[in-house]
Amino acid sequence: MNIVYIPGLLPDYENQVDRVVERISKHFKANVTVFDYHPCMLGETNEVNEKFFKDIKQVYCETIKEDVDIIYAHSTGGTIGIILAHDFPPKKALILSAPAIKPVNPSSFIKSKLLKTFGKQPAGTIDLTSEEVDIRDKKFFKQMRLCYLKFIFNASKIALELAPKIEIPTLIHQGGKDFAVRKSGSIKLSRVMPNATLIQYPELRHMLLEEKQYAQVLDTTADFIANLDYGKE
Repeated sequence: MNIVYIPGLLPDYENQVDRVVERISKHFKANVTVFDYHPCMLGETNEVNEKFFKDIKQVYCETIKEDVDIIYAHSTGGTIGIILAHDFPPKKALILSAPAIKPVNPSSFIKSKLLKTFGKQPAGTIDLTSEEVDIRDKKFFKQMRLCYLKFIFNASKIALELAPKIEIPTLIHQGGKDFAVRKSGSIKLSRVMPNATLIQYPELRHMLLEEKQYAQVLDTTADFIANLDYGKE
């Protein structure tokens, strides 16, 4: 089984992606490929517009060479997952984990994520495309935060527009104590997507596969996929 995992915004400040990928890979005995859309955000386009999303689709085609059975997408990556599943539907299912359709206080959230991700770099510097910049530069920091804000809102808007056209089986996971996205966004998705199932976990937070109960989320996903396979027999 081939799974493409699309992480949330600026995820890997504590090897977060590696842990999640390992858990998905072991649970499903699958080949898991991470699709990182972040280079598109700070590449040649540098503006969040229609061309930006075309860039993502082009990079996806260039990066993902094998047939994809499942797209497993988290948070902001969930909106990207919907956009990609519309043009490149996986063979089996789309799994959305706390999709960022309605983010909570995104400006504050992005500021925190930027500091956690880049603040640990030597002298506060990061390497973006061909230039090294200083995260302590207030003007640059403000521009970067605005870029990510535009991205979140544009991606969620486009994802909602495309959601009713996604006919592949879709499973939506949502934590009841999510601090980053509103559960009403997942509820809305489940209502507009023609083949979607919503599972809510009252005690879980945003990072569902980082919680102690992560196996419960993966077991639910495995049951969902197994039922799809059973229905085809």
